[in-house]
Amino acid sequence: MFLTKEPIRCEEFAERGCIVYATSRNVETMESLSHPNIRKIALQVTSDESVRSAIEQAVSDEGRIDILVNNAGVGCYGA
Repeated sequence: MFLTKEPIRCEEFAERGCIVYATSRNVETMESLSHPNIRKIALQVTSDESVRSAIEQAVSDEGRIDILVNNAGVGCYGA
């Protein structure tokens, strides 16, 4: 099982037989992901509860996470 926010990698891993959990703040933005091995879930990376919920859902459904790709960034501004 593979958890990621990268659409291209989602399709590549799904094509190779992996179950992929794709994440985004807005699930509707992932409409182009149509492979049957891709599960779409909402995730707000700045919310600990949202991150915890996404992980718990994936582990509950699949039993484990084999690969996790974190390509989300949070900007920090200041001195």
